[in-house]
Amino acid sequence: GKTQICAGIATLVLFCDGEPGAEIYSAAADEDQAKIAFNMAKQMVLQEPQLAARAKIVGKSIVYEALVSSYKPISSIADTKHGASTSLALIDELHVHKDRELLDVLITSPGVGGVADELPGVLPKHVKLYMTSPARAPYASWEDALAAFPTTPVADQTSGSDMLYSSGTTG
Repeated sequence: GKTQICAGIATLVLFCDGEPGAEIYSAAADEDQAKIAFNMAKQMVLQEPQLAARAKIVGKSIVYEALVSSYKPISSIADTKHGASTSLALIDELHVHKDRELLDVLITSPGVGGVADELPGVLPKHVKLYMTSPARAPYASWEDALAAFPTTPVADQTSGSDMLYSSGTTG
């Protein structure tokens, strides 16, 4: 369910958003995991004649040449991703990533600026908006919000109880 939806969203943004030079990524702890959504999107493109006529599959990328835009799967090795100008990042199994470096690279890239500018107009007014440094209005500083919380554990913190969890990946 969720992976197919993400593949559809990536395909929609690649072909219908109209952003020249859009960079869309499926990111996961390893590239094989990232390829799952990418391969679904690739099949969607290949099975739809109108999309297939507009797309070129180049290695591990779907390229929409009319806008010089692309969609590709990437691993969580962030040091090879600096310089990306992310338009859309689909990040799978975030809890498995060893650190947040890739997330920081993807969410702070210049490509997300247009989306950041559009969000305040489409979200309900009660939603609090944050941006990493440097924050600009109407966004609040994410770093300042984090600094307002204590760094020590709550003194009377009690243990939780058992919880049943499914990531949705088991079928």
